[in-house]
Amino acid sequence: MKEEYLEFAVLLEKGLAGFYENMKKQDRFGRIKQVLEFMETHSFEHAERLAEISETTDKPALGESMILDYQNTVTKKVNNEIKGENDLMKILQVLADSEEKLGDLYNNTAETMSRLSRHYSILAEHFKDIAGDEYKHRDLLMADKKRLEEKEGGKI
Repeated sequence: MKEEYLEFAVLLEKGLAGFYENMKKQDRFGRIKQVLEFMETHSFEHAERLAEISETTDKPALGESMILDYQNTVTKKVNNEIKGENDLMKILQVLADSEEKLGDLYNNTAETMSRLSRHYSILAEHFKDIAGDEYKHRDLLMADKKRLEEKEGGKI
């Protein structure tokens, strides 16, 4: 199953890379071209890294249809089995069996939710790593700003 958060992040990084690429082509940004190239490269690298994670990481599917299937199939089956049945022992057995199936459904759903939790915990760590890179990029841009202020002023 596709991971929408990763897909959005890939689009974001590709968009940023394109933004930096367009900026560096403009003559007026010539004095900061080197840092713009760095930012472009790193944005593309982030996009590639996130795309690779997306390709190698499967998001567990919750299968919401299981609940509908249970509602439609099991309930109808139980209703059909007990309709016209006069033996309370058989009726109780059918009801008990249906409750067991419902318990299995909840256990399967809980296991899928646990896998989803692990999946998102892994993604969160990747996102935290990239966030750290972005803070380093901020610091790099601020250092370049300071360099320009001290050296020659910040006018284009």
